[in-house]
Amino acid sequence: MIRVAAFLAFLALVAPTAHAVYKWVDEKGVTHYSESPPPDGKAQKIEVKPSGPAAGTPAAPETWRQRDLDSRRSRIEKDREEDQAQAREKRDSAVRKDHCNRARRELRVLETQVPVYTFDDKNEKVYITDQDRLREIDEWKKLIREHCAS
Repeated sequence: MIRVAAFLAFLALVAPTAHAVYKWVDEKGVTHYSESPPPDGKAQKIEVKPSGPAAGTPAAPETWRQRDLDSRRSRIEKDREEDQAQAREKRDSAVRKDHCNRARRELRVLETQVPVYTFDDKNEKVYITDQDRLREIDEWKKLIREHCAS
C-alpha cells in the first residue's frame, strides 16, 4: 500500500509529461500503474490532472515576462533620473560659473580704485564712497568663495 501511495505521488509530479496512465490488477492481485497498457489490454485508463507546482508552470512564463518588463521599466526610469540629475548638475555648474565670473569681474573693478558709480532715479551719477567700496569688496569676495570654490 505504501508503494502504491508513493507511486501515485510520483505520478502527480511527472503527470504533465505523461500522456496517459493505465491501472490494472494482475493474477496475483497486485495493482500496477504504467504509461503503457498491459499485454492483455485489460486496464483502466486514468486521467491525471496536473496539480501543485506543475499546475503553476503555465503561468510562470507570464511571471518572467512581467518581471522582465518591470526590470526594463525600472532601468529606463533609473536612466531617466540619472540623465535629469546630470542635466541639473550641468545647469547648476553653469550658474555657479556665471556667478563666479561676475563676482571676480566686479571685484576687479572695485579693487582698481577707479571711480565707481551708479545711476539714481533722476538718471544722475551717484559715486560709491570708500566705505561702501570696502563693504562691496567684502561682499564680492564672499560670493567668490561660495561660487568659485569648485
